[in-house]
Amino acid sequence: MMKTEAAIWQVAADMIRQDGDIAELVAVNLANLMLDQGDRERQVEWLRVWTAIVLLRRSNIAVPVMATAA
Repeated sequence: MMKTEAAIWQVAADMIRQDGDIAELVAVNLANLMLDQGDRERQVEWLRVWTAIVLLRRSNIAVPVMATAA
């Protein structure tokens, strides 16, 4: 089942927080992995996440950093 648009944007924001400067690369690598596994639907999802990451970075929208328990 395809992720909702909101879920795609949430995953993208989470990846920017978690993976920082390599978030785009991680998303592309996951899309390629899905392609290698023959899972076209999940490949498309990861490409949508990659697109959302690119757009978030270009728009300079601040992605809040979640506080972690000490």
